[in-house]
Order: sequence, then structure tokens, then C-alpha cells
Amino acid sequence: MIRQATIRREEERQREVKRQAIRAEEQRQAKEEEKRVDELKRQAGAWFEAERLRAFVAAWENELVADGEEIGLGSEADGWRRWATLAIDQLDPIKGKRRPESGATGACALNRR
Repeated sequence: MIRQATIRREEERQREVKRQAIRAEEQRQAKEEEKRVDELKRQAGAWFEAERLRAFVAAWENELVADGEEIGLGSEADGWRRWATLAIDQLDPIKGKRRPESGATGACALNRR
């Protein structure tokens, strides 16, 4: 009878160890998913900012044209526009060279380039 109680306690202890391992793995997976979602949000924010800046450059160009000015090839305005476009593309996670830092699966679509 004592031996059976000892065996039951040991079996229960082993089941508890397994439950704890499962909980720990679930928590690890939840943290990993949270990191992936945070990275997705960061990338979306960077993309939104790049789009906002592109709209600004387009508005600037439209204003120059409305004022009757041209952006001649090699002009100061052309140089600024080229610089701004390159800078914005570097901010854009879709067009730029930046890649997701998490290394998480699911981010591979942004790594095509």
C-alpha cells in the first residue's frame, strides 16, 4: 500500500513536470509571436512614414510646377529630390535595404530583394 502511494505520487510528479514543460513552451511561443507582431507593427509604421514623406516630396514638386518652375536635370532641386527619394527608400521596409531584425519566419516576403 505504501509502495502504491509512492508510485502514484511519482506518477503525479512526472505529470506535473510535463504540464510545466508544456506551459513553459506555450509561454515561449507566445513571446515569440508577440515579438513577430511587434516587428510587423514596426515595419508597417516605417512603411507608413515613407509613404507620408513621398507625399510630401510630391506636394513640393507640385508646388514648384504650380509656381512655373522646372526641376531641371542636375539642378539643386533635382539633387534634393533624388536625395529625398533615396533617403525615403531606405526608410521603406518594402523598397529599402532594411530587413526585419527578428529573423522570424513569416518575414520572408520582405526579404525577396
